[in-house]
Amino acid sequence: MFYRVVLQGHVAHGADVTEVKREFMRITALPSSVTDRLFGGMPKIIKRQVLEADAERIALTLRAIGAPATIERESNTGPDAGPEGPATLAPLGGTDTIAFHDSPPVEAPVPDKRPRWRAIAWRSLPWLVASGVGLALVPAAAPFVEDWIGRPRVAPMASPKPVSKAVSLDVKPVIAPPKAENLHGPWRCTSQTSGRSTYWLYNADGTLGYFAESDFASGKPAIVAADVPARWSLQGDKLSWTYEAVQPHPNVVITVQDLSLMQFKYVDASREPFSCRRP
Repeated sequence: MFYRVVLQGHVAHGADVTEVKREFMRITALPSSVTDRLFGGMPKIIKRQVLEADAERIALTLRAIGAPATIERESNTGPDAGPEGPATLAPLGGTDTIAFHDSPPVEAPVPDKRPRWRAIAWRSLPWLVASGVGLALVPAAAPFVEDWIGRPRVAPMASPKPVSKAVSLDVKPVIAPPKAENLHGPWRCTSQTSGRSTYWLYNADGTLGYFAESDFASGKPAIVAADVPARWSLQGDKLSWTYEAVQPHPNVVITVQDLSLMQFKYVDASREPFSCRRP
């Protein structure tokens, strides 16, 4: 059974339209003109023929940046591309790209009504002329060719290679600090010590959702408890978790080792390493 992802065409309540469009263009690599059309107020099908888990992952990533999206079961009558052509979302897991077919129709070429033998002769005329000129130049070039063949061949002298001096430079690589935008969205984090995996949702507004070992496709809500962090912030390579409990709970600061759009590695306060990836 396959599903499709439908972008609702508007931003979430209270979200900034400019910020949501900027995040959408960042994760999809689409131009602003296409993004404006997708957020024109009407639902748009942006992904077709995917499994339910993949459709949920794409919709959850879009909702995390403030773009409401839903999934629908595909009908057996085949996909309906609609008046604007097929639309899919490649950077979120597919291999297609969004395409709007607005180009004018191309006129069919006018067939050549000349006889076939005349057309072949006309196309071959440049080759026949070039062959005739080459044959005419052969007698005139013969003395020069014989003189060139009779010359002795002397191997060119090899130029001496300069002796390179090893220069030792103590250059330290410049490591760019991790970007908070790469942290937005769902993550599956696995302990490199115990092998236990947990699911997290880093929202763009700074709120943090913890789902324990429940996959996002299960539909279970985030866990709210006194010992569960509720907000996050990133300063340099230090990621802070904030707890909003009745009793004060100390904030936890973890060290980010690697952070990209699809990979996230960190060491928690107890020096336990974790490796995260998109679910």
